[in-house]
Amino acid sequence: NTTEQKSVEKTELYKNYQSITFNGIWCWFSDPRAVYFEGKHKRTYTGWVDNYGDIHIAYFDHVTKSIRSKVVYDNLEIDDHNNPSILIDKKGHLIVFFNAHSQDGKPLYMIKSRVPETIDNWKPVKELFLNDTNYYKNAELLNHTYTNPIRLSAENGKIFLFWRGINNKPTYATSLDNGDTWSPGRILFMPNEDTTIRVPYTKVYSDGVSKIHFTFTDGHPTKAASNALYYMYYEAGSFYKANGEKVKTIEQLPINQEEID
Repeated sequence: NTTEQKSVEKTELYKNYQSITFNGIWCWFSDPRAVYFEGKHKRTYTGWVDNYGDIHIAYFDHVTKSIRSKVVYDNLEIDDHNNPSILIDKKGHLIVFFNAHSQDGKPLYMIKSRVPETIDNWKPVKELFLNDTNYYKNAELLNHTYTNPIRLSAENGKIFLFWRGINNKPTYATSLDNGDTWSPGRILFMPNEDTTIRVPYTKVYSDGVSKIHFTFTDGHPTKAASNALYYMYYEAGSFYKANGEKVKTIEQLPINQEEID
């Protein structure tokens, strides 16, 4: 029986899956949630929030098949929206970002490993207040939620960090020194608003070389009466539509929803 055969095959496939944790959760708006790095070791690094609100970083070793995890921050908040996102530099040092969920005034947290390809030795946690309050003097909300770090090798390893920030809009800052210092946070994408603050949701993907791709929604999936998806990409200081038509330079931000596909 073909149906029975497929069922058996699926069951056998599931047996090959190995859980990294039985007490952890993440959401799908902070990325990368897992990163493979091959240096001295061949490991996939990931992280999660547990039922105490602790932030964990872990690895799966593809050679030894071992799994190890470590708490890098105690009792932040019991919320899946706070899971860490991970960058790894050329030498194998981990740079980890995480946040509290839509708590106005709370910082964006960053932590770096002291030793390459390890989760046991970390520098002190940095609290980053990246939303530019001098530029956005009348902002009602100054959250740091949903972290998305990207590094571009074509721009001398510049880090672009995206989050839901000023008035719940997609916001970004950059670092030229591997996260030691950051530019002021500026709004990236602006939806059309009437009387209420809209909350666009964002997904970010990059080739790690020169391009960063974005998709946005108008707002929250259950609160925006009409919700579309918008696309653009970044390259060499400017933003473009899918067909390569230039929209704006990075100095001309934000991008308005009617300006892109």
